[in-house]
Amino acid sequence: MINSAKAAAVEEQEENKDKIEGGGNVELTQDDPALGLQTSPPSTVTGLSKSFGASDIPITIIAGTSEDPFYGEGTQKKFSELKLSVDYFSGKYDELLKKIQSNNDKTGKLTADIRIVKQDFSITQKPSDEAKKEIDELAQYLRRGCIEISGLKPNDEVDCFELVKTIGKEMGMDLGDEDISTAHPLPTFNQATDSKLIVKFTRRAVRDEFYASRKEMAGKKASSIKFSERS
Repeated sequence: MINSAKAAAVEEQEENKDKIEGGGNVELTQDDPALGLQTSPPSTVTGLSKSFGASDIPITIIAGTSEDPFYGEGTQKKFSELKLSVDYFSGKYDELLKKIQSNNDKTGKLTADIRIVKQDFSITQKPSDEAKKEIDELAQYLRRGCIEISGLKPNDEVDCFELVKTIGKEMGMDLGDEDISTAHPLPTFNQATDSKLIVKFTRRAVRDEFYASRKEMAGKKASSIKFSERS
């Protein structure tokens, strides 16, 4: 029974072969384990020879290898070089950020120090201005009964009293030591200005007369006046 089935199957395969070569329709049946034959899944294929048999292009199937262009040694080398470049610039960027942060910290500290100095200066400026004002007021008070004489400078031979008495004589006044309370150079920090004497008289009348006679000294220079030397 099995032998006759096998014979029938072989005969069917031969018929299908003739149909394929002739371009006819082929009916395929499922494998029959009992017959020991293998066939394709059931379907109808038309013109197999026309669809595939006439192609002259060979079909080739290959697997990927280490020589694939995408996985080649050159490509991996480029990736390695690119990674090194990225790591290098990343490190430089981090260094730059650290330097910027350090500079910002220093700038912030300097700004804070400047602010403190300004505050200290502002605190000391007010007392300084007040002290200067008090000195100016004191100087004004001391000069109220005094006379200021410019262009005269005492030395080892002629003192301030002798200078004042000589100027008084040039103006027609006979002054004695008893008429002068004090006479001394007026300090100055500006070397370009003329030297000055400050004189305080013992009596207001003498002061007023001395001041009123100042026109007698108009145009005269110290070099043209003969001063009495200290005795």
